Amino acid sequence: MSPGDRQRPTGAPQGGFGGSPWTEAGLPADGNDPSADTRAPFGGDGWAGSPGLAADSAEALPEPEKKSTGRRRRSKGPTHTRHTLAALGSPVDVFRDENAVAHAYAKTERDAYAALGFCMAEDRLFQMDFFRRRANGRSAELVGKAGARHDALVRTVGLPRRAAAAASRMEGVARDLLAAFAGGVNAARAVAKPAECERLGYQIEPWTIADSLAIELYLAWTCAAATWPEKILVAQALASGGVDRARSIAASPVDFVTSSDDRTALWARLDCRIVDLVNQTDVGTPMGHVVASGASGPGLLGATFELLSMTPSPLYPVSLDTPDFKVVGLAHVGTPGLMAGRNEQVAWGVTGARLDDADCVMEELDGIGNFRTEAGWEKLSRRREMVRVREGETLRLEVAETRHGPLVSHLMEQLDGPSGAERPMALALCWGANSLGTALPGLAALARAGSTDEVVESESLFDRSPLVLDVAAVDRSGSSVRLLAGTRPTRDPAARLPVRGWMSEGRWSGMESMPDTGAPVEGGVVVATGVTGEGGNEAVLRYRAARLAECARHLVEPDSLDAISKDVADTGVASVLPRVRAILDTAGPGGGVDRAREALDSWDGEASESSRGAAIFYVALSPHLIEGLLPESRLGPVGRCRELAWAAVLRILGSETPTEEQRTAILSAFARAEQWLVETLGEEPRTWTWGRVLSLQSEAPCPAPDEPPPTKIAASGSPFTVLGQRFMGAKPPFRVDVGMGARIVVDLSKQDTRITSEHGESVIRLGEKPTSERVELVSG
Repeated sequence: MSPGDRQRPTGAPQGGFGGSPWTEAGLPADGNDPSADTRAPFGGDGWAGSPGLAADSAEALPEPEKKSTGRRRRSKGPTHTRHTLAALGSPVDVFRDENAVAHAYAKTERDAYAALGFCMAEDRLFQMDFFRRRANGRSAELVGKAGARHDALVRTVGLPRRAAAAASRMEGVARDLLAAFAGGVNAARAVAKPAECERLGYQIEPWTIADSLAIELYLAWTCAAATWPEKILVAQALASGGVDRARSIAASPVDFVTSSDDRTALWARLDCRIVDLVNQTDVGTPMGHVVASGASGPGLLGATFELLSMTPSPLYPVSLDTPDFKVVGLAHVGTPGLMAGRNEQVAWGVTGARLDDADCVMEELDGIGNFRTEAGWEKLSRRREMVRVREGETLRLEVAETRHGPLVSHLMEQLDGPSGAERPMALALCWGANSLGTALPGLAALARAGSTDEVVESESLFDRSPLVLDVAAVDRSGSSVRLLAGTRPTRDPAARLPVRGWMSEGRWSGMESMPDTGAPVEGGVVVATGVTGEGGNEAVLRYRAARLAECARHLVEPDSLDAISKDVADTGVASVLPRVRAILDTAGPGGGVDRAREALDSWDGEASESSRGAAIFYVALSPHLIEGLLPESRLGPVGRCRELAWAAVLRILGSETPTEEQRTAILSAFARAEQWLVETLGEEPRTWTWGRVLSLQSEAPCPAPDEPPPTKIAASGSPFTVLGQRFMGAKPPFRVDVGMGARIVVDLSKQDTRITSEHGESVIRLGEKPTSERVELVSG
């Protein structure tokens, strides 16, 4: 499938995940849609109506016979279709290239973003609605019970409420562009009838400004969810086993000096079930890497995004052309900002940063609805939330909040009953310092930038972004720059572990900008990986960042960018292999690890599809090394926090003085891995390949009942490699659940931009107007 994600029609036309079936009939001339549900998607009054919804008419103009363009209906030739968008100030022409990628030609920036909304909804309306529901805690209305716990957590954290509040306060260019985008979406929604809607028996509601903000906020939340659970686990390990045990699992150096024995005792009373809930409702942290180089002349840039494995990719390719700028880029479905792209002078890419921006605040309650403060007792605020479940019972929640945030411990009591701990500690989550802002002004500035100097100047426009972004950019002169764009809360350093809310430890005193990294870069090469040095679970990312920097030094041509993105050298594992081999040697012949030792003898850490060493090591890693070296009886659910557990295991394997207990656990893990490979893949070690254990299988979230399952593809890479495939499940065989969603490669000396997804590759020429089919968008 092409990156435009439009399949060649076979049989009756149908919309599927990409959009609507095509018919010759438009809406009534007055544009009324009697089936439209104008309720706000997050409940309450909120944003009602459907901005931009207007009459729609289609005119089929006779054209010469031509090969099908891959749209959802059979075309006898190029067509000229006209739609009316109330959001437009002047007409916009949209052309589709041979890969069905939309090219919009507008007179103003606002109109270009309105056209983006129209084209994205035309192609991806159901996917947009799916992400909107994930962000607003309404996914269970589509997927049933499987989404209920995820929705309960999202509602408790308050994402839809925050998005609605942000929408009500939004102003300036951000509101203007978001409103234009929503108007374009709603104009396409008026005629779009995705097959999923017919199958599931529901209608997609009008799009609002709050919906795009909710998706952006949801991406920020997924990054936060990769950091704060570590605080709970490290604190409990410290309370139950001391400093050495805590250091064995901490991803970042932590000051373990406690202010009093009382604080340690409080940590022992924390309810770790919230960590399990975050792991169960895995959202797939939006990460990736960007490599920009001006070392050999006009800039080169490659950006790879790792997202939930999904068909199609959540990133949407588009070309926008106005008198002020021409840009080709990738936008996340449901949002107008381009996460990576290029114009005539600059190429850029952004990835989410692992920032410690969420605090776990212990609260003292009196049992009658109050929480303790420095000045005495204050009343808990309470609100009601309902999670509607398809073909299931509605989940009714009461959310209790302190001044620091919602009590996630109260959520766990409602979902799973009282904690088994004696006198469990109430826990509030303090997160979302910038939850009422957006990164859109900064992303729009990147699309207009004429040099890296202007990229640096755009940094202040990200100050209200809910997500700190790691930005890399390069221009035609060869200048390159990296910057961390966004802000973080200013608070007590004690917040690196759970803090006491009644002693001001959880208080945020203000906001501060990220360190200035906009200075020129030595050698002309910059790498953005999302590593900030302070977020949890960063150890895995550091291995990859170091490998990226090493590869980037040899970057000389665009093809090298593809090679970097596919690199499967596991430097983290390679660093511990000598000690692992030495421990396996102690078993001697017949010790149950003979074939495992042989496979590791010649392995250099390359996690290629054909590697035997990768197969034996990663099968031993998950779950056997995790279970043996990080026992739940002593460390709690560390093993279910995958990145935290993987990094902790590598630290133990790399230790110069492992304990006898650890040696025994390592031998047992490799013996059990060898046994699994024998039972599953056969007695012959030559058949034990990583590709037979790890597979990639992308699918839509709501496939048709009679739709065949997607094909399994042998995969390579590991969580520690540049190709950072993350495995799904606690035991083999593994499926990739987070992997390469899209990649963009730019050579600024040329007009071509190469975009690759799991469905294929497309080359988009900047400023080139396709000649296949035309859609005219006119103002109403």
